Amino acid sequence: MALSSPMGAALMRRKRRIVPTARDLLQDEFSAVCGRREEAEGPGAEEQPPHGGRQLRQRSKAKTRTLCPGIQRVFFQEQGSIKCRGRRVNQIHTNPNVFEVYDFLTEGEMEHLDLVISSQQRKKGGFKASYTDTDTGDKVISEERTSTFFYVQKFGDSKVRAIEARAAEMIGLPAENVEPLQVVAYRDGQQFTEHHDAGTLCGDDGMEQVEEVSPFRLVTLFLYLNTLPPGQGETAFPRLNINVRPERNKAVVFCNCDENGRVDLRLTHAARPVDEGFEKYGMNIWITDSSLTHLIQSKCGVQPSKEIAAGGGQKRKRLILKGLQNSWEEGEDTPLPHATASAATSSGTSRKPKQAKRKKDTKDKSAAAS
Repeated sequence: MALSSPMGAALMRRKRRIVPTARDLLQDEFSAVCGRREEAEGPGAEEQPPHGGRQLRQRSKAKTRTLCPGIQRVFFQEQGSIKCRGRRVNQIHTNPNVFEVYDFLTEGEMEHLDLVISSQQRKKGGFKASYTDTDTGDKVISEERTSTFFYVQKFGDSKVRAIEARAAEMIGLPAENVEPLQVVAYRDGQQFTEHHDAGTLCGDDGMEQVEEVSPFRLVTLFLYLNTLPPGQGETAFPRLNINVRPERNKAVVFCNCDENGRVDLRLTHAARPVDEGFEKYGMNIWITDSSLTHLIQSKCGVQPSKEIAAGGGQKRKRLILKGLQNSWEEGEDTPLPHATASAATSSGTSRKPKQAKRKKDTKDKSAAAS
C-alpha cells in the first residue's frame, strides 16, 4: 500500500502513535481568511499558518508562557475560585483543578442552539465528519476520532457573543480570545480516543509529548447539550482517574497547561463511545492566548440567525435536543431514538400516547357514570 494514500498515511500515523486532536479540525474556510490577511500584510508579513491561524510546530524544549491572574486564581490554587455569574460550580479534582459548571447556558441560549443544531442535522452535509491532516496533506477520517461537527460563526449573533463572553469572563480574558464554537455529535459507537487539546499527542508510553499548535488553547470548556445514562459518552481523564458524565447544560472546565504555561500531560482526555441507539451532543469552547478578531467578520462557520430563519414555520416542532431530553425524562435507561426529521423525538410525538390514554380514561369514567 502506498504510504502517500490516505489509508497508508493513517496506518503510519497509528504506527507512530500520533493521536489526532481537536486542534486538527478547524476548517479550510478559516485558512482562506488567514490567506487574505497575509496578502493584505504584504511580503514582509509573518507567514500565516493553515487552519484559521493554527501552526503546527515541533517543540525542541518545553515552552513557558505567562498566565493571566484569572487563570492563576482558578487553576493554580488548591481550592480554585471560579465564578460564573451565580452558576453552581463543583470542583471535581485538585492539582490539576477540574471543575463542573451547572446551567452554563440560559434556557433561551439552549433553545437557540437547539434550533441551529436541528437545522444543521436536517441539512445534507450540515454535520461534517471529523478528519485529521497528514504530513502529505491528505485529510484522513481516522479511527481515533469518529464524531461529526460544525463551527458557529464567531460573534455570530447576540446569544453566541454572550456565550463566548461568559466563558472568557470566568478566567479574566476577553471574548476575542475564544475560538469559534464547535458543536460535536456522537452516535453508534463514535468516540475520540485519548488526546490533548493543546496539540498533537505523540510518542510512546513514558516518552509522550505534545506538539503545540498556535494559538495555544489555554482553557477548555466542554458543554454537554443532552443527558446520557452512566457509561455512555463520558469524558474520561485516564491520568486523573476521573470520568465526567454527560448531563444537559453542564460544562467541564480545565486548563491545558501548568502554572508555568507548559503543556500539562495530565490533562489528556477521551470521549468514551456512545452505544448504538444513543446520541451525544456537546460544544467545545476553547479559550486561547491570542485575539481572534480577524475571524469576526470572516462569515466563516454557521450563521445562527440565517440557519434559524431557514427552518421556517416548522423550526420549533422538531427540536433535536428537546426531543432527546423528553425521551430521557420518560425512560432514563432506554436507548434514545436517532434524532432525524422523521424520528419520533419531538415533544409532540412523545405526548401522543399520553393523550390517547387520557381519552380512554375519560370514556371509562363516562361508562361507569352511566
